Amino acid sequence: MMKLPNLTMLFIAMLPLYGCDDHSSEAKTEETAVKVEYLVQDEGEENLTKKWKEWSEQGNSGASLELARSYKYGFGLPKDSAKAMKWYQKAAEQGNAEAQLSLGIMYGEGDEGIPKDSAKAFEWYQKSANQGNANAQLNLGYMYGNGEGVPKDSAKAVEWYQKAAEQGVAKAQFNLGLRYGNGEGVPKNSAKAVEWYQKAAEQGVAEAQLYLGIRYYKGEGISKNNVYAYSWANLAAAQNVEHAQDVRNDIEEKLTNAEITEGQRLSSNWKKGNPLVVNDSSSSATGRPEGILRK
Repeated sequence: MMKLPNLTMLFIAMLPLYGCDDHSSEAKTEETAVKVEYLVQDEGEENLTKKWKEWSEQGNSGASLELARSYKYGFGLPKDSAKAMKWYQKAAEQGNAEAQLSLGIMYGEGDEGIPKDSAKAFEWYQKSANQGNANAQLNLGYMYGNGEGVPKDSAKAVEWYQKAAEQGVAKAQFNLGLRYGNGEGVPKNSAKAVEWYQKAAEQGVAEAQLYLGIRYYKGEGISKNNVYAYSWANLAAAQNVEHAQDVRNDIEEKLTNAEITEGQRLSSNWKKGNPLVVNDSSSSATGRPEGILRK
């Protein structure tokens, strides 16, 4: 049987958070695709581009943003990163927070013919974040936390992760949990770590599910509960998170058959956005005293 490593050895590095705009703007991007393809058919590419340029020059940042997305993703217009950058820049300078975020991502990742520039990425994330854009706040936290484009500042990283987490950004919630769990940029606080792991786990962040399972197993920051521990670890294992299967199997050895069945039921019935609810009749509601992580 595999001995589980110490929790500190299971530390999962903070995920690269660039590109979150692809998720936050997915619905808007699909809407743009339909809109642009329809308009191109109706107006023609040349006339449509001319109209959008006119609207943009009149200060319509939304027109600039739609044009940028069309070039970025090839919706109705030829895919062209340079032109996308040009129109993102235009919309960003007009104060559009979504465009500022997208421009930051293009600088942060680099794109076809566009060199990576962390300092410029930080600049545009900052502008967008100051307008309340949650995903820009997330990325700003990442940059402060890793010293990209700005001197490393763990306290500032926590500040921006907190802002994004409070707006419901799951990755920010997980990263904030890591910060509280490890005492980086904020005093170590196991209860706060669990609070944010819980929120992220309920949104489907697999790594948060694993960390939450471990916390339930060890009874750190929350009352010990082996069924919850098993269920969350099982969900993480289903998403192939490193070490999750080992954690789940180790917990399983401490459970009765009835407890395993209940844990599997919870995992199977769990839906994104929901907590786990153990049956009142479960004999494992408070966990079992011998169920500790072995080192």
